[in-house]
Amino acid sequence: MNNYSEKWDEICFLLSESINQTLPEREFENQVVRAIEVLGWREFKNEIKRQPIVQLGREGTLRPDLIIYGNDNKSLIVVEVKRPSEDIKRII
Repeated sequence: MNNYSEKWDEICFLLSESINQTLPEREFENQVVRAIEVLGWREFKNEIKRQPIVQLGREGTLRPDLIIYGNDNKSLIVVEVKRPSEDIKRII
């Protein structure tokens, strides 16, 4: 089995074990962080930050659940975690 396939299987395992309609969002977020760490980023190295405050313009701020940072400390990916029971469909 190649390395990518094994990583994908591990991510699916981590997140499928967490798919429970009553699971609190914070617990699911912990599993998402574990899945991101399978890909090589590490929370202890500050490559994954939880609820950082992001400045938007002069007066606005945003607080996403997670931001993944690269080696240069620039944000790469913003992640907003929702409970498995959360309806995320948009009504148009």
